[in-house]
Amino acid sequence: MNEIQEKKNITFIFDLPKYPISEQVVICGTIEKQKTLKKGIKGVWLKDITGKLLCIIDTKKDPIAPKLNLKDLWFGTRIKITGQLAENSREELILKNINDIQVLFSPRTTKLSELAPEIREQASKVLISRVCRIVSELMLANHFIEFSSRVISKYWDDEGLEPMQVLYPGFGSPAFLIPSPSAQIVEILITALISRAFTISTSFTQTYRFPNSPSEMCVIVAKATDLDIDNQIKLFQNLSKRILKEFKKNMETFPVIEGVWPNTIEGKNIDNIQLSEELNLVKYSANIPVIGINWDSHISLILHLLDKDGNILAEGARESLPSNVEISTITIYPSQFLGLIEKAQPRQLQNLMRLYDGRR
Repeated sequence: MNEIQEKKNITFIFDLPKYPISEQVVICGTIEKQKTLKKGIKGVWLKDITGKLLCIIDTKKDPIAPKLNLKDLWFGTRIKITGQLAENSREELILKNINDIQVLFSPRTTKLSELAPEIREQASKVLISRVCRIVSELMLANHFIEFSSRVISKYWDDEGLEPMQVLYPGFGSPAFLIPSPSAQIVEILITALISRAFTISTSFTQTYRFPNSPSEMCVIVAKATDLDIDNQIKLFQNLSKRILKEFKKNMETFPVIEGVWPNTIEGKNIDNIQLSEELNLVKYSANIPVIGINWDSHISLILHLLDKDGNILAEGARESLPSNVEISTITIYPSQFLGLIEKAQPRQLQNLMRLYDGRR
């Protein structure tokens, strides 16, 4: 049976009254609770987006009994269950004579990579949103001002390299999707005379920097004019530790490695730096002139936060403007943290089936 046929056979709880009593149905949902109703009889309350259903499991007589493991039926576990439609004494619909239970997701054992593709996609969105919230809270605590940045521009050379052209009737002419909000942050710093600002935005680009990056990717970009290098590195470290701590993965320290930014880049691991830890902060001295539309600048330092496989989780730079203003930049890629998060304790995913409110 292919995936499309399988989905068609799944019934929503809301639609159960359409079926005759004793009809065999397949329900896909999340376990809300389970309870021993009497000796050998388990009650499992299942919910989907349309309602709730009580499933009665006879642990001795049901067809599923020989291969049933009640430890798999944990709160938050997503299952596909097949059984017979029935009514209880209050004429409420229930499911009994259970002949099959498949665990689709377990908050105790399932890793992100093991989820079904459609569930994994939604789980990733939830995790990325949580990373954004963590970074936003820490940035605000460090006196950064958050603002809403644009993602559409009239001009191809306005907001960075390789913008993607789109037909957008609202402009009356072709428009361009902005690869980075970096230029907008510089503009708000100089125009509004503030020293720290950040934005959570979407980067649109045809240049695939990461193995798993799409053309549309969430980015968090921050810039400051009053942040020295020591505090910039400290903020890098605090951001990373706070993100990993949220997902039960503590990391007290990680090395700061010195390097020199090469004139030409070959391969992913720049300058063949050896990465020994799960997180590595590499500090590259650089001498890169930047020719801009409104002003020229000079980049003297580049920071990369890398995992042990050389994947970039975050990066930063120090850029000098002609007016003797030095701008510190920090860019966080929330989706890139998922590789590290997935290696944390499996129960990190327990909140995916409910709204996250910051509490455990």
